[in-house]
Amino acid sequence: MTTIQEAYSQGHAEILSRFAAPPETLQNRKARPGKVSPALAQHINRFQKDLGTEKSPLTGSEAFIVTGQQPGYFTGPLYTIYKAITAIQGARHVSTAETPCIPLFWTAGDDHDFEEIQTAHFLNKKKEILSLSCPDIRSTPDLAMHAAPLSQETHALIDQAAQQCQGSMAGEEVLHFLHSSLDQSSTIADWFSRLMARLFQNTNLYLFDPGLETARQLAAPVLYREIDAPLESTRLLIQSGEALAALGFAVPIHRDEQVVNFFIEEVGRRKRVRFIDGNFLVAGNRRPFSLRAMHQLLTDAPEKFSPNVALRPLVQQQLFQPEAYIAGPGEIAYWAQLAPLFAAFELPMPIVYPRIQGRIITAKTKERLEAWSLDVAELSRGRRAHALRHVLTRMGVTDTQQRFEEERPALEKTLRTFADTLRGDTPTQHVEKALRAFITHTKHRLDKLETALHYADQEKRNLAETQLMELANFFLPLDAPQERVLTIFTFLLKEGWYFMERLMDELDWTRSDVQEILW
Repeated sequence: MTTIQEAYSQGHAEILSRFAAPPETLQNRKARPGKVSPALAQHINRFQKDLGTEKSPLTGSEAFIVTGQQPGYFTGPLYTIYKAITAIQGARHVSTAETPCIPLFWTAGDDHDFEEIQTAHFLNKKKEILSLSCPDIRSTPDLAMHAAPLSQETHALIDQAAQQCQGSMAGEEVLHFLHSSLDQSSTIADWFSRLMARLFQNTNLYLFDPGLETARQLAAPVLYREIDAPLESTRLLIQSGEALAALGFAVPIHRDEQVVNFFIEEVGRRKRVRFIDGNFLVAGNRRPFSLRAMHQLLTDAPEKFSPNVALRPLVQQQLFQPEAYIAGPGEIAYWAQLAPLFAAFELPMPIVYPRIQGRIITAKTKERLEAWSLDVAELSRGRRAHALRHVLTRMGVTDTQQRFEEERPALEKTLRTFADTLRGDTPTQHVEKALRAFITHTKHRLDKLETALHYADQEKRNLAETQLMELANFFLPLDAPQERVLTIFTFLLKEGWYFMERLMDELDWTRSDVQEILW
């Protein structure tokens, strides 16, 4: 079945109609002057300095292209890097001399899906997956990433990654920065932002923390609207999902009809909010809030409020009026459900542009794939047995042992028939003894031959299985695309920071295919 992302990229009318414009529109657009709050611009400037990077000060008149991701351990999978690169290249393309366009990375530190981000995956020297998990803090449910503490145990995990991955002199600087940035960071979100700032320090990518005081205040109009019309956006979201289902697509965002589209944060924990019988009910809080009381809470403490996945794009629009949002496949799917919300909140919907899809390769892995006439999809767990048979055939290994086992009973029957013919009706004792010895000896030699065939095939089979698994770990680690699993630091610990410059130079934001980068 075609996915929403595929239908969007292929220009299907029933999906394109749910967006502001086709994605390629961005390639022909020039930046328009922005209207970002000068106070917010100043806070963003200060945030870059706090992260240790020097950027040209923003004034608020710039245009923006926005992308973002929840904070990942060791920055999470490669697609986070590809999203940032797409935003940088897209912003450069639409910039004009009069109006520069700024790529902005929204670090979703108010996200609380710890299960999704707690593990970083590396490829070690043996071409095996090395999975390193953040020390467990799930004992505090619903903890936002900006409040999730970092343990000093992470230093040991950094060293473990460096020891098991392909280290080099160029990677020593990267290793040092991992340690030093960790020492400067108190939370997962903080460390993520520092790592991203260093990865893109030679670009004009700006990091954004939605928890900045000014940002919370400026986001309030969207949240007031959600409070004043409780469950209207939820109803629109459900209806939009039903419309997608009627077209044959999976519903991206499922929503309980009593749940509103913001969270209340208490001591770092995000609490779901329901609206029942005229009152807002915050999970874990027995006190009901009337519309007036919730309104007042937002006025007094905007820092307690954060949008969910449906409302966050509207808050982004409220703050930055971006030219475009750079989205991954899953995000494109849920954006397809949001058009009615943008209309209800009287906010224009930006262009939603697909991020770069990348695949890092080596000369050896590419050569092996070509030699075996395999494509990456054939390395998946469900197709690997077929791929192994194909590889064994390419290696000249046939199922000789199986054929031997199939043919041996017939051969032994022929031997018995031959012996019976020689034995005759009245064999002498000498002939009988010789025939038995012949049959016994022949069976023994057949056993020896079967063993030899087994080991000859098994040696080649083991080699093929090992090499096939190495390819699978490289291209489809954990049976998922490389960009969705491996962290960028798998490669930086060998290549150093220079590898980031190569990615920036070699990847092309206008291409829709999977781009290969030689490692």
